[in-house]
Amino acid sequence: MATTLADDIKLLTHPRSVKRRAAAKRLRKLGDATAGPALVAALEKELNDDRTWETQYQMIMAIGRCNYTDGRPFIETIVTRQIGSMVDVAVGDTLLRLSRQHENDAARAIEFVEANDKMLTHGAMRAIAMLRIVPDESAMQQLLTHGLSLDLGDDDWTVIWLLRAVPGWPDHLVRPLLDKWGAIPFSKQQQIHGAVELARHRKYFRWSPL
Repeated sequence: MATTLADDIKLLTHPRSVKRRAAAKRLRKLGDATAGPALVAALEKELNDDRTWETQYQMIMAIGRCNYTDGRPFIETIVTRQIGSMVDVAVGDTLLRLSRQHENDAARAIEFVEANDKMLTHGAMRAIAMLRIVPDESAMQQLLTHGLSLDLGDDDWTVIWLLRAVPGWPDHLVRPLLDKWGAIPFSKQQQIHGAVELARHRKYFRWSPL
C-alpha cells in the first residue's frame, strides 16, 4: 500500500530503524521541501546511534534532495563529527546541493578538495555529476587539476564521479583527464574505465540512488 507524504513524515519517528530508513528514502525520492523540518529533527536523534548509519545516510540525502536549505546549518555541524563511511559521503553530497549560490556552483567541492577530505569530496563530486553541473572555467580547472594529481588507489571514487561529471564540459579541458585515466587497464579499475568511455562519448552515467 502506497504511503503519503504525511505517512512518511510520521514514520521518521517509528521505533524500528528499517521503517525510518524506508520513509527517508521515499521522502528523498519525492523531493518535497515540506518534509525538511521533520527530516532534520529525526536526523538529530538518529545521529546518537552509530549502528543506524544507513538510516542517517538516507535522512541526510533526503534533506539535500528536498533542497531544504534551512537544514544546511545542522548538516554543517556533522562535518566536525568525522563520522566516516557513507554518512560523510551523504554530507558532502548534501552540502554541495544546499550551498549553491547558482545552479552551476561547485565551490563546496573545491573547498573539500583543498581540505583533503576524501569522503566529503566523493559526495560533492557525486552531486556535481548527478546534477550535471557545468562549473565556470576556473572551477573546472581546479577540479580537473585535482583529478590529474591523483593516482590509482589515492581516491578512486572521486576520480570516478569526476569522470562521470565531465560529459557536458568542454572537450579541450577534459581531454587530458580522459587520456590519463583511459590508460588504466580495464582489469585494474573497471568503473574508472567505464566512466572514461562514457565521457568520451559525452554521455552521462545513469545511477540508481543507493
